[in-house]
Amino acid sequence: MSDPILSHIQHKYEEFNNRYFKGELPQIPIRWKKLKRASAVVEFTAATVKGKKTYIPNTMVMSFDTTYVRTKEEYEPILLHEMIHVYDVAIRNDVIANHGAQFLAKRRELSARTGIDIPLTDNISGLQLKNETVKPVAVVARIRNDGLYAFALLSVNTATAKVGEIVKSWSNDTRNHVQVMVVTSPIWSRKALQVPIQRNVNYKMKWFKMTQEEYDDARKNANVLWDNQPT
Repeated sequence: MSDPILSHIQHKYEEFNNRYFKGELPQIPIRWKKLKRASAVVEFTAATVKGKKTYIPNTMVMSFDTTYVRTKEEYEPILLHEMIHVYDVAIRNDVIANHGAQFLAKRRELSARTGIDIPLTDNISGLQLKNETVKPVAVVARIRNDGLYAFALLSVNTATAKVGEIVKSWSNDTRNHVQVMVVTSPIWSRKALQVPIQRNVNYKMKWFKMTQEEYDDARKNANVLWDNQPT
């Protein structure tokens, strides 16, 4: 039995190709794939020919991520985005274009012609996980004295094994309220798909902005491993 959403995407590829690309884009496989921090990707093989990276025909595949629930219509802007990549590589033979000037110009053109707002990056806010399995993740929360919230993510194993290093790094810090928590909630399961799980547990950690609501959710669903300002 065919997948109705994938069939819709394949049908729209044909339609958009004929309508907006003069039918010049190659026929390529379109499939589902578990991706990391991307809604879709175009993969292909290139070789160096006379000193220039060149696309090898018939090696291109377009993959759509399986992480989030989307309607078939919600895939259409993503499809158009990826079709511009196909155009750049297969027609313009620009295998390193990425989101450069030519891509952005084509994106503006197609957005105007189709009436579809073609995204430059994916917006996953409000989307549900397809198979929403809530997995625990270690959250290092940092609240500065000026009220700004930040967080870093660790694996549960890293946080448990290295909690002593965390204490050593942060126990005497009076400028930040630091907490290490193992959090089990949908919000933080999604966060773990959006930002890197880190190995450093010191001042080299990369921090991300956190809202009050996100912090409250973490505290509500947490097992606190350590707190430098316990109440």
